Amino acid sequence: IDMQRGITVEALVQRERRVTHLRTSAGDFEAGHYILAAGAWSSSLLPVPVVPRKGQMAAVRVDPSDGLPLQRVLFGENIYIVPRQDGRILIGATVEEAGFAPHNTPAGLQQIFAAAANLYPAVAQLPLYECWWGFRPTTPDQLPVLGPSHCQNLTLATGHYRNGILLAPITAALIGDWVADQRASPLLPAFSWERFLSANLSVSIP
Repeated sequence: IDMQRGITVEALVQRERRVTHLRTSAGDFEAGHYILAAGAWSSSLLPVPVVPRKGQMAAVRVDPSDGLPLQRVLFGENIYIVPRQDGRILIGATVEEAGFAPHNTPAGLQQIFAAAANLYPAVAQLPLYECWWGFRPTTPDQLPVLGPSHCQNLTLATGHYRNGILLAPITAALIGDWVADQRASPLLPAFSWERFLSANLSVSIP
């Protein structure tokens, strides 16, 4: 496997319902088959209805040698708290229609810290360790887009919203079976991009 890092894919070049090559910041790349798995950036390469939903997270930390005060994951309304064995306690996450606006914001962090303290008051007294943000790939029905596309040699695997890490194994199995053996799971049609056409949404894949 040839892994390329630091390269931007600029276009999926198509002809007669096939992808002929990728145009990238490092030149053109060709393959027999292509998989669109660009997350929140997928619509920059193909007009699929995937948009970013920004999420801000933070972590507080305790010294593991002092014992871990929290032993289980806590879920509340619009908040979750996840303890790690290294002493970090993760807190997340906002859901923001902010496009690709970067950075953490005071408003976002205040929101998650207030909700976390309401669910688990002890967290308010722990030292802040780090904070970060990311962009979830979201579709109109908040379900992924999987399977064949309008191009014979292009498969879609995007739009997992907040469940990417949970759905990664089944996505890999379904997409692997399709790409390697043209074996379509009966699950795939429910996640086809064509469902948005029947829902009268603004999707136009040439």
